[in-house]
Amino acid sequence: MLTVEEVQRLVLAQVQVGSVESVAVELSLGRVLAQVVSTPQDIPAWANSAMDGYAVVCSDWTTDPEPVLVVVEEVPAGKVPRRVLTPGHCTRVLTGAMLPTGTEAVVMQERTEELADGRVKFRYPPQRGQFIRQQGEFRWAGAVLIAPGTPLTPAEIGILASLNYAQVQVQRPPLVAILSTGDELVPLGQTPALGQVLDSNQPMLTALVRAGGGTPWNLGIVPDDPVALAEVLTRAKTADFILSSGGVSVGTYDYVERVLDELGAQVLVRQMNLKPGKPLTFAHWEQACYWGLPGNPVSAFVGFWLTVYPALRKALGYSEQDWLLPEEQAVLMGPLKAGGDRRHYLRGRLHQGQFQPFGVDNSANFANLSGVNAFAILEQGQTLVQTGDSVRVVALP
Repeated sequence: MLTVEEVQRLVLAQVQVGSVESVAVELSLGRVLAQVVSTPQDIPAWANSAMDGYAVVCSDWTTDPEPVLVVVEEVPAGKVPRRVLTPGHCTRVLTGAMLPTGTEAVVMQERTEELADGRVKFRYPPQRGQFIRQQGEFRWAGAVLIAPGTPLTPAEIGILASLNYAQVQVQRPPLVAILSTGDELVPLGQTPALGQVLDSNQPMLTALVRAGGGTPWNLGIVPDDPVALAEVLTRAKTADFILSSGGVSVGTYDYVERVLDELGAQVLVRQMNLKPGKPLTFAHWEQACYWGLPGNPVSAFVGFWLTVYPALRKALGYSEQDWLLPEEQAVLMGPLKAGGDRRHYLRGRLHQGQFQPFGVDNSANFANLSGVNAFAILEQGQTLVQTGDSVRVVALP
């Protein structure tokens, strides 16, 4: 029985970064950048004013503490100055306007007095360079602004737009086939007969795949029939990832591993030292990675976050330090108990360094998944952690 870390290493070793596609920049939110974005010119491209005011030459204050200067032109944003600035003169400039050659400072308009004859009286001596955004002050031409592997947020999209990127190269999201197995399952919208249960795993896994950046491909419910399972899996292997739930334990009707062996898949994981979720299958099959998650919804939920989510992150082009879920120490706000037979991931909520357990942590208690944003980890052999003690937690996004 492999440890969680061993399974994660095996999984990630089989996952390859996906292909690249070009998308419109306005549709790139949340996608992972697959190219270097650098600036073709200095930022700012030319010296400009940080204020509404007047461009001046500082030498005008050497003989007069309150000089009166002649306004030679007005330059709003988007216009090019026509006059070189010389002593005794000033240029009216608006915020963002290109500064005329010879400008040594900008004086904000609140510190001036406009006179009636096209002149302006200045009351305070300026500091050289004040309120000037110098050419290249923020970045020189050729500087990298966004590195590959960066998830695109509205901030990065704004940068791309400012550099005139109409299209951007991003990682293609992996296609993830999702199926549920079991004669007892019925799809949503139907009323289960006695002994049947609704298939909650497929909608949950679909949402998890979308949240992780993948593209879900739902293949429905497969009965406990090895022939039917082989047919569906053969169709699914064109996907990058395949997720099934159920059929991976040692029961009479658990056919997943047998079918994978018959289809020629390389089964790398059959069990994981984890509670909930010990029966977890991972296989590599031609170009596809296959996960056989437990049928228990809580076990499938935990197994996804620990083994599928990191694979999605790698396939999407995230940097290696961002593949696994982050861990931290937290203070317990209630006691935690475990059987001690395996490493246990217990559900709860993490807030400002405190972890609040969510009641009875039984794998059959699917109802208390609502609001979960972290798992507390109790190692094998650890049966009790008291309120106020420190515990290691893994945080969900």
